[in-house]
Amino acid sequence: MTGDTIVHFSNAYQELMLARDVDEVKAVRDKAAALQLYARQQGESLEMQNAIAEIKLRAERRAGELLAEMERNQSNGLKIGPLYQPVTTGSEYSQAIERAGIDRMTAHRWQEIASIPEEKFEQHIAKNKSRGDELTSSGMLRLAKNTTVTYQNQPGIHATRGNVPLAGTSHVYTVEKLLWPEQVEGLLESLLIGKSLHLCCGKSRLGTVRLDLFEPGVDIQADAAMTGLESESFDSVLCDPPYNGQFQWNHDLLTELARLARERIIFQHWFVPVDVDGFYKKSHRFSLNKIYLWQPRSYFGRAQIISVFDS
Repeated sequence: MTGDTIVHFSNAYQELMLARDVDEVKAVRDKAAALQLYARQQGESLEMQNAIAEIKLRAERRAGELLAEMERNQSNGLKIGPLYQPVTTGSEYSQAIERAGIDRMTAHRWQEIASIPEEKFEQHIAKNKSRGDELTSSGMLRLAKNTTVTYQNQPGIHATRGNVPLAGTSHVYTVEKLLWPEQVEGLLESLLIGKSLHLCCGKSRLGTVRLDLFEPGVDIQADAAMTGLESESFDSVLCDPPYNGQFQWNHDLLTELARLARERIIFQHWFVPVDVDGFYKKSHRFSLNKIYLWQPRSYFGRAQIISVFDS
């Protein structure tokens, strides 16, 4: 192992630890790629080449993480809903990749690498190094495409490996973290009016009053389908219910939303509880006013529909 290789390797590693934006991370990635080529030409061991390749992969993953967090559209996107954001020229995302000299396909691939769960990413690196296999970006991309989707933050869904029949399941539905992105949280907050009730609130802090059957620290711990609260006691009611709720419970929940709400119902799910005439299915006192659509970044993430019913 040559002294020059060691020095450059050490510098690249330290620079990656200090990098804070896409430009800096891209610079480290490019330096590692050049160093990897140099090490190969100098006949360095595969162990040393993999050590350099690991820096390159970690830089690509970090760049992908940073890019995934950026706004894709400087406006509200297409009129089908402000949460759909095609990439536009002046967006934060476009400016970042142009400034760093990254083409869109490369940016997409780095985001795919960033989507790999951390545990699997680390296992892949350790496994390849221990077996003496070459570490490559293409290998990581194959892992990204073949990684089995899990519902680790939704134990009730994970228990059936994502197989949720229309009739629901008996598994208790809880969440390990807030499942919707900050932009969705902001939209939902803007839709609340007056004194608000958030049913099945989970980890979300939205709502004047938060109610959940299993979440500790909420204002009211009760079954959302049988709250026992006074009728029309809230100006707006927000609900993002368990996705494995059983048929009768779902019916009771929809009825309870209409009973509690005075002016507005905000409902998020895979379906819209609206009839052919545009009325809320459980009460014609409410009619559909707005619909928003958003989709998680996971490859097969189910589209989420936010329907707003006003009296």
